[in-house]
Amino acid sequence: MPQPPARVRSGLLLALLPVACGLLASLTAARSGAQDQPEFVAAGLRLLADGRWDVYDDPWYQIGPLHLLLVGLVARVAGAVGADPVVVSVGAAWAALTVLAVLVARLLVHRASPVSRAGAAGVAAGGVVVAVVATARPVTLAHPEELAIALLWCLSAAAARDRRVVAAAVLVVVAAALKPTGALGAAVLLQLPARTLLVAGVATAAGSFATYAPFVLLGTFRMLHQEWAVTPWTLPWLLDPAATHAGWVVRLAQAGAVVVAVGVTAVVLRPPPAALVAVLVAVRLLLDPVYLVYYAAPLLLVVVLAAHERPTPRLGRHRLLVAVPLVLVVLAHAAAEPRTVLRYAVVLTVLAAVVAVWRPRRRAGQVPATPQASVDREARPERTLTPSGTGQAPPG
Repeated sequence: MPQPPARVRSGLLLALLPVACGLLASLTAARSGAQDQPEFVAAGLRLLADGRWDVYDDPWYQIGPLHLLLVGLVARVAGAVGADPVVVSVGAAWAALTVLAVLVARLLVHRASPVSRAGAAGVAAGGVVVAVVATARPVTLAHPEELAIALLWCLSAAAARDRRVVAAAVLVVVAAALKPTGALGAAVLLQLPARTLLVAGVATAAGSFATYAPFVLLGTFRMLHQEWAVTPWTLPWLLDPAATHAGWVVRLAQAGAVVVAVGVTAVVLRPPPAALVAVLVAVRLLLDPVYLVYYAAPLLLVVVLAAHERPTPRLGRHRLLVAVPLVLVVLAHAAAEPRTVLRYAVVLTVLAAVVAVWRPRRRAGQVPATPQASVDREARPERTLTPSGTGQAPPG
């Protein structure tokens, strides 16, 4: 029996990943529950009803209005057909997240890699999401937004690198609408030139505030009153063991440190998008006063994405500097949750082995890519078509 082409097989696998992930998440939620998700469903339905502007009257809700809106819409549809809103919303969210992971992976590598390499990236990224669900605790199932935000940061970093200012800013605003910590993605805009950076920064800040402004102006908004119990063995706890709770002042200091770290990395090393986001996520986790089990999942995903990107020559000489915060995060989290870190390490090792044996097939006449060739292509001026149809390099 003739075998289907490799591209067809890869496409079928990529199509099955979201279905498998959604079903697995739904079955897990039905069997073990999904901690936090019932509260999100209730808030989402409230957002679609009267009193929507008071949905943040409880500071416990540290989640964005876009997330609540999407959960509420899915829950309403599930309720209309007699299904469990919690189970259906969990499955739908993780299926959609798998699609996003596959698309982002393929977009990040398709310019610099053969087609089969992009397929490997998509399979690896989708495999990470499925693996996270397979090893998840009930609380993890309610927080796919952590992974979605990291993916949006990767897209924003890629857009900023390509000087697509509007796209870069909009993606950060969407991330902030999913969760307030999504605004940390504004740090990737530091790749932009100074004048453009100022405009993009102001637009991003204004857009992020606009997503929460109706709740601030028209309702009772107590999100900023939340205080978190400091987790032992986190860096803030090591600096001040007497501290028992941390509020938004600590979060703002954390954000400032993230901006500095990402800015220095972007200027000095100029890493590819996912590698830059890996630094962002790692520094954020390293400085976070709270350890929650699902916080480590985005780091796993962006590291897998970064492994598929072609490193720049400058990054190649300074990989150790980029790896330092990643190692520190792993050590800190191993002290707080050794079993979870071990599970993620096993998953990452297996995926790395799969990608290592996935040999990209070069098309006929294709010259193997090298880092220097990539640099030469980036340095080569783009050509545009004149009205007469001849190629001409743009001026200056």
